[in-house]
Amino acid sequence: MRKYIKGVIIALPGVLAVLERWGGRIMDLIGFPEAAKQIETWRLEYVPDIGGGTYFLIAFSVIGVLLVHFWPSKYTIAPKVSFDPQAFIETVAFGEIITIRAKHLFGLIGATKHALIYSWSSGASGVFDSIEGHGFAIYEHDFDGDGSNEIIVRYHCGAHTHAMRIYKITEPPSGPVLIPGAEIGSDFPEITWEERKNGHGVIVYARCRNWSEFENSNDAQVDRYIFEKNKCVRLPDDQIMEN
Repeated sequence: MRKYIKGVIIALPGVLAVLERWGGRIMDLIGFPEAAKQIETWRLEYVPDIGGGTYFLIAFSVIGVLLVHFWPSKYTIAPKVSFDPQAFIETVAFGEIITIRAKHLFGLIGATKHALIYSWSSGASGVFDSIEGHGFAIYEHDFDGDGSNEIIVRYHCGAHTHAMRIYKITEPPSGPVLIPGAEIGSDFPEITWEERKNGHGVIVYARCRNWSEFENSNDAQVDRYIFEKNKCVRLPDDQIMEN
């Protein structure tokens, strides 16, 4: 937008010069003789005869508009990134309030690129992750059973694919950190979890199509994930586990 405003400002002297020099003739040609006489009277009474200056103004405007349009982008002011909040949560950790937001980055990388931004009540803030997706939602829950909540970011990766990332909140001024292995995808909407009876956090269930064995199948296999030793671990399909 700023580029076009510059172009209009630069073009204005040339436009005025054209109207001053040939405005009467133009009005006469398109069938407005009275307007042509008025413009000619105004030009003779109020506009000094600057001779070649008219052509200079026209040339200045034409060259200026061409430069604004074709000049390499590295010589122009880069557009600022604007943000549109998609999801947000506030929670208490380490005696402070931390705010987590998913913000859509317009005009920077792509239509679905989001930045995950944190800010502490003490003033520290920053970006702790970036994700391609849409339909973001942010929750908090104790996934690993240590008594402190983690940050859960859920989002869509297309028409049907859903995904979830789980982050550990670290001490300020640092931001949340992705738990190793805690990037879970599903071909179906539901990524669910339930509490484990032993108090060791939750079991996460994700339903995915097994394209490697059933190329045209819509049947889903259930992937199970648990949290142990600060990691998110996928359980083998044949492992029987008491909840």
